[in-house]
Formats: sequence, C-alpha cells, structure tokens
Amino acid sequence: MRSRHLVVTALLGLILTGCTAMTEPQYEAFQTALEGSPGLRREAVRQCMTENWSTWPKNRPMMAKLMNVSPERARNTFCQRMTGAIASKRLTYGDVVRIWRGSPTPNAIRVLQGR
Repeated sequence: MRSRHLVVTALLGLILTGCTAMTEPQYEAFQTALEGSPGLRREAVRQCMTENWSTWPKNRPMMAKLMNVSPERARNTFCQRMTGAIASKRLTYGDVVRIWRGSPTPNAIRVLQGR
C-alpha cells in the first residue's frame, strides 16, 4: 500500500505542477485513483495550492478573471476545479496538456469557469 501511495503522489506532482512528461495511461491511472479516494483529492488540492500555483505568478490575475473569481480566491478555485474535473474525468489528458501549454481547450475553459 505504501508503494502505491508513493506512485500516486509522484503522479500527483507531475500533473499538478504542469509536467507534460506524464503519459496518457499514467494520467488515466491518476484519474482513477483520484476518483476513488477523497483523501487523495484533498492532497491533490493541497499540493496544487502549494506547488503549482507558485509557478504562475504573472498569470494569476488573468486566471482569476477567466474563472470569474477574485484574485484572493483564484488559487483555491483553480485547484479545486482542476482536481475535481480530473477526478470526475471531465478533463481529458489533452485538455490538461493544453492548459499547461497556455492554450486551453473550450472544455478546459468551461471547467475552469465552473460550468
């Protein structure tokens, strides 16, 4: 069980920090793990807020506008919506890769806007 937790934590770090080295099968396994574990979803949000959000300082105001939230709420909103959409399989591997490349798909925009 401990080794499974380590693998999932490593995958979590890859996807939420914008690493596009994750393969599609790894992403699908990550989705399945998130879907079945509320604790892992909480950890994903926490890790996103501490590690991922800090890598985007100049994009924060635009992300807040895109998500229709105040800049103060943008970090939590982004991480909650991303994690929830990955877990529910609303975001595909391609959607996530495009977000990290700075050209989100229409589906990704809908997710980030909470629609």
